[in-house]
Amino acid sequence: MAILLLGLAGLGLAGCQTTGSDIGAAQMRPAPKPVHAAQPSGVAELLKLDQNDLTSRFGRPAVARREGQSVFWRYSDNRCALILYFPAIDAAKPGGARPTHGVVRWFGPRAAGAGDADCVAGFDHATIQARLAAPGV
Repeated sequence: MAILLLGLAGLGLAGCQTTGSDIGAAQMRPAPKPVHAAQPSGVAELLKLDQNDLTSRFGRPAVARREGQSVFWRYSDNRCALILYFPAIDAAKPGGARPTHGVVRWFGPRAAGAGDADCVAGFDHATIQARLAAPGV
């Protein structure tokens, strides 16, 4: 019985075979062009932004807590974490405090050539939207 089913399956697939000159350009689709969204900068550029700017760009942090005289924000995914430290929040500042220090921590091996800017790009809303809008996604 199994041999009969295999024989029928083989005959059904044989009808899918193409021969001769009909193989080629008509069947091949061009590969989608990669989307090159503006690459977010590394941590140094983020130190120029205030809390409102950072929240607009990255959303709310996964972790936000007060540690002594500082405030700690962390954005993280399965690849890396972006950690930002702020001075105690000054309510008089309209946009909130600017980070005084920031670091990127990688959780495992990273892709060849990947740097801190690649980690930062993973949290940037504009980069995420560009990737989702890419053809074939």
